Order: sequence, then structure tokens, then C-alpha cells
Amino acid sequence: MPTQAENLLGGVPFTRRATNRLVLCSVAATAAVFCATPAFADLVLETETARWGKEGTGTIGNAIQFEKDPDGTTVLTLTAFEYAWSDRVELLLEPFFYEKQFPKIGDNVSGLGDTEFTISYLAFTETSDLPAVVFAAKVKIPTGDAPDISTGKTDYTGYLILGKKIGNIDFNANLAFETFGEPAGETNHDQIIFDLSADYPVSQDW
Repeated sequence: MPTQAENLLGGVPFTRRATNRLVLCSVAATAAVFCATPAFADLVLETETARWGKEGTGTIGNAIQFEKDPDGTTVLTLTAFEYAWSDRVELLLEPFFYEKQFPKIGDNVSGLGDTEFTISYLAFTETSDLPAVVFAAKVKIPTGDAPDISTGKTDYTGYLILGKKIGNIDFNANLAFETFGEPAGETNHDQIIFDLSADYPVSQDW
């Protein structure tokens, strides 16, 4: 997902995945809300937010993501199932149902992607002077069916999330530590990731 598409509104990760990837665009394709509640997060943003719905509410969303790096281009789908277990605890399931890679060298590869599960806890609610503080933990489950798409190993990420609304602009900052499972014969390095986002609603009716 963090997670996902890179932040299109100012994310500044120190590192991202195993390679530096530049997202050209991430289009929210569909969004179905099964309770009358604001969306908890935006699939267009990689930055995790400090906001979600009231207890017992949830959303379903889908996005198409395009990525480009020196090795080629990747197109994938991202589906998100979010549920507010309580006013302080949110559950998020993000399966990548399809991913296709177009490497500059070699054959194209496509198949089922990995699945990510995140649990978030609102430790401190936002006040007029201080931001909301959220702690989150994410696990990447290796459900991918192709070696070039999935490492076959489990990855873990811990987040510190700060969120503050100033006027109509919702600011969020993430500090994350990500550790990777290592396939045989490979060495992966842990990452520290920093993301920033500023979210402005075009219409209050959306």
C-alpha cells in the first residue's frame, strides 16, 4: 500500500519498496460505501490518515495504480476493505487482485498480487491545538502467485501517524519502519519511510 501508490500530494519517502518507484497516477476507479460515513482513507494517497468512521461503519474502494521505475512499468489494482471496529480501532484489508509488470528487459509477468492487513489505534484525539496520534501495524501476506510479483515472504511495517485539520485542509504525516522477509539467496534492507499529505475536498457532497 503506507501502502500502495506513492503520495501524489507531497509524500517524501526516504525509500520505497526494494526500488525507488515513481507513480505516474493512481485513479480511484470505484468506491462503495455500505454505511453513511465519510471515507476513512483515500486510495489515491499512500499516506495513512488519522481519520476513520464511527464504530460499526465501513467502506469498500478500488483503485488502478501505475508505477514506473528504471526497470520498467507496473500496473496493478488495489482494493480496500475498511471497518471501524470501534471509535479508536480500525481494520483495513488490501488485496492486490491483479498485477502486471512490463520490464524493459525480459518477458511481461502478470498474476495475483500480495495482500496487506493493517490495524490502527487512535491513541490521542485531535484538539484545537494538537494533532491526532495514531499507532498502526501492517503485515504483508505473500499471496502473490508469481516469483517476480511476490517474494513469498511476510513483511511487517509499524507506523506513527499524526493528523491535523486546519480549515478545510486535512494534513497527515507518517513515520514508518518496514522490515522485509528475505527469500533464499537475497538480502533485503529495512526501511524508514516518511510521508506527508494535504487533502482538500473539492465538494462536501463527495
